Amino acid sequence: RLGHWRAHGAELSPVAALASADGTGSIQGTVIDAETTNPIEGIEVCANRMDGGEGGDFESTDGAGDYAITELPGGEYEVHFSGESCVAGSCNHEWNEIYFDGKQMNEEATSVQVDEGQPTEDIDAALQAFGAIAGTIESNSPGGPIANAVICVDGANGLYHGACALADEHGEYTIGELPPGEYDIEFTGWICDSGSAGCTKEDCELEGPCTHPYVAQYYLEKPIFNPEELQTVSVISRQTAPGIDATLSRGGTIEGTVTLAALGDPPLAGIAVCVSSEVDQVEGRCVMT
Repeated sequence: RLGHWRAHGAELSPVAALASADGTGSIQGTVIDAETTNPIEGIEVCANRMDGGEGGDFESTDGAGDYAITELPGGEYEVHFSGESCVAGSCNHEWNEIYFDGKQMNEEATSVQVDEGQPTEDIDAALQAFGAIAGTIESNSPGGPIANAVICVDGANGLYHGACALADEHGEYTIGELPPGEYDIEFTGWICDSGSAGCTKEDCELEGPCTHPYVAQYYLEKPIFNPEELQTVSVISRQTAPGIDATLSRGGTIEGTVTLAALGDPPLAGIAVCVSSEVDQVEGRCVMT
């Protein structure tokens, strides 16, 4: 807790007035780097009414990491700390954004009570700097790197979802801006034909510019449908976990034509055709005619 950090001699710079004469309240605190305990300047702190009413506001931290959001009507507030530091027009997105009390973005935020005419103090945050995962993806037949392969990560604790990256022409990839923690790594088997950085797993599954020539797998060749066997990867603040590699096998293909027999077998467009299997290593999938 930051109160402990303050108690050991750290000096805090003066902040704005904590409560105005009109009876409104305020929220104040300090934002530091969780690893170094250094104050972070330029972090935007937002206070939003939890009942959806008017009265929310925001401020940025000063050089001592301090902030004060004043002239707030009484009530319960949700306090959000951005992970981007903006100083003198230059912004650096190095930290994981959180709500007060260390709550992650998809957890229920801890409410902060503001009383009119009173400051609400010590609404502090210790932000974790991002880490990264990197590796190489190759094919076992005919061999060699797989360019534009889609690799995705999910937080093993369910608190982080949906970061993906494309392998470059050498089959190398890096997924950055990951909060420290444990991650499941999925080598999806999708190839983004366009090579665009905006090509995601969701784009591919929605008939985007993708092909699916390889069998999907998790890290260390763990099958997609055996989550209890997954080998997670640890991400550490300001470090890159290297060597998170994969060698993918080419899959087979099922193809055919759908027609309407009652009208002389004209082809039918827009019909969903789905495949599934009792084999754990095979994921069910659908396409449209």
